[in-house]
Amino acid sequence: MAVGGEAGLLDEEGNMVHINRPFMVDSIAAAIGPWVGIPAATALIESSAAAEAGGKTGLTALAAAVMFLLMLLFTPIALMIPKEATAPALILIGLNMFSGLRKVDLANFTDGLPVLMMVMITLIANSFGTASPAGCCSTW
Repeated sequence: MAVGGEAGLLDEEGNMVHINRPFMVDSIAAAIGPWVGIPAATALIESSAAAEAGGKTGLTALAAAVMFLLMLLFTPIALMIPKEATAPALILIGLNMFSGLRKVDLANFTDGLPVLMMVMITLIANSFGTASPAGCCSTW
């Protein structure tokens, strides 16, 4: 939803057309990923950054994949960078992820509770994978 909003794919009411497609792709990737050795296969924040920059097609994802593959060559150099040096960038990415909370109607219990549950569990458990089922269960 956040990526769809960044890409301008929402209708007049703020709903995403064909909402089931991104969720289906994400769930299939999350289900098949561990079987092929990729436990963290899910949509990430760079998808939002790509959509914000104007990328709306699969070509953007392909370009990102090629760049990730090229970065494998520079992994030994990247490992020399101390974690303290990357902390500011990670904090900015985290703050960027919170920007979507402005659009959530927290006064509406059915909208606000799942979002707050997911944010709190992500912060406590340090895992999106744990927070997603909790958010889904809190909608019932």
